[in-house]
Amino acid sequence: MISNSLTISTYSRGNLSIWMTLAFQAGLINIGGLLSAKTFVSHVTGFVSLASLEFES
Repeated sequence: MISNSLTISTYSRGNLSIWMTLAFQAGLINIGGLLSAKTFVSHVTGFVSLASLEFES
């Protein structure tokens, strides 16, 4: 899973895919919380989630 390294903090193609997958999942959780509870479940990515939701509609 972690390519050619003992840590996940090194830059490699395999690690980049892990980071992108985790960021995508965090965005899905944030949008799910927004749609169900009408509030953001995180304060840092709320603006990006709102912008992507507006862009989608």
